[in-house]
Amino acid sequence: MIDEVKSKLGEIDVLVNNAGFGDIGVFDRADWKKTKQMIDLNVTALVYLTHKVLGGMVERNRGGILNISSGFGLNFAPGGTTYVGTKHFVTAFTECLRLDVAGLDVVVTQVCPGPVTTEFNDNIGNFTGAEPPRFVTVTAKRVARTAVRAFLKRRAMVIPGFWIGLLVPLGMHTPRWFLRFLYSFGGKLLRRKQLAS
Repeated sequence: MIDEVKSKLGEIDVLVNNAGFGDIGVFDRADWKKTKQMIDLNVTALVYLTHKVLGGMVERNRGGILNISSGFGLNFAPGGTTYVGTKHFVTAFTECLRLDVAGLDVVVTQVCPGPVTTEFNDNIGNFTGAEPPRFVTVTAKRVARTAVRAFLKRRAMVIPGFWIGLLVPLGMHTPRWFLRFLYSFGGKLLRRKQLAS
């Protein structure tokens, strides 16, 4: 399909990898078909599209890739094993890709938002009934504006939203043993809720 787009529109100067979806629940109760689809979309499609267009950008020495990762690409939590894993992949892939084009006029930026007011939360199968706190939730419009500004400024990474911009780095600098201990209570509660649902 990307070859058809290129044949009709010519070379692609900017690629925005924004497609993705998630799931919630303990991994042993996850539906394999949905899990595989998540990996195919969140990881394989992103890598494939990037591979198909990056060579042309390098040859022309212009253009860029804007990858939408997640705050979970920098942290971890119970109930999102595959989703969080795919976002860790996107984060690492984007960081390495940026190094691969160092010295060229090709921009590589990633966006790591927290909760966003989109249909994403309606489609993850949230059996807990819990919603993200409103104070950390941002609009899709704000994420888009922040992403474009960061891309134009050639930034490596941006975390949209004031509060999530504080909380994600705080989680990154908190000792992992402490986060594992703290999140283990959430994991136990999640399993009980899932078994009861």
